[in-house]
This record gives sequence, C-alpha cells and structure tokens, in this order.
Amino acid sequence: MRRNIVRYAILAYVITLQRVSLRVKRRFPTWQHVVDSGLMLESERKVFEKMDGKSPMSKYWMPLVWATNIINRARKEGLITSDHIVQTLLVELSDIRRRLGALIGYDTVCVPLVYTQASSFSYYLFYNTSISVTHIYIAS
Repeated sequence: MRRNIVRYAILAYVITLQRVSLRVKRRFPTWQHVVDSGLMLESERKVFEKMDGKSPMSKYWMPLVWATNIINRARKEGLITSDHIVQTLLVELSDIRRRLGALIGYDTVCVPLVYTQASSFSYYLFYNTSISVTHIYIAS
C-alpha cells in the first residue's frame, strides 16, 4: 500500500509536468509510455483514456484521490492505527495537490516578456531620476 501511495503521488507529478515541461512530454508522450515506465497500471490507463474523452482538462488529481482511498481503506482495515497519522497523510496529499494545481496555474497564465522589461525599465528610471533630483537639490 505504501508503494502505491508513493507511486500515485509521483504519477500526479508526472501528469502535471507533461503539461508544463517539454522534456517530460517527450519522455511520456502517451499513457502507454507511462504504463511502460511502471508508474501506471493498464487498468488505470483505461480510466485515464476514458476520462480524456469526457474532458480535456488535466487529470493530475485522480491519482491523489486513489491514494486517499488507499489511506482510508488502510485505516478501516486497521493497517494504520492512528487517526493522527491518517490526518497527516491526507494533509500532505492535499498539499501536493495544491502545489501541482499552482504549477499548472503558473503555466497557464503567461506573463509577457515585455511586461517584465517595462517594469524593470520603470524601476531603474524612477531611481535614477530620484538620485539625480536629490543630487541637484543637495548641490543647490
């Protein structure tokens, strides 16, 4: 069960990076490549392909839901003895999901290069002007 939870967390990370990184997209161009690497089972691939037909949105959250189900099942079966441990694991999975969502958000919203250049230019212009005016004011 531990290995499956970690595998699902890594799978969620890989699915997210497929959208963000060209290098990862070249390494895992299809779901079958992910299956061949051992990160995904054949049955899970079928679920992903079925969901791809329904929605083009990223499915990075699905393996994290599966990991959550494993944790809850382990608690019911008595394999995890403490509610505190369950809570800690669920908080960590939630944090992973939040961070992966933020990564997709950063990739989705592009800040044009012109914006950063314009803000840098205005920053330097303001401070150079301030220094010049202060120097002239002090000199007189």
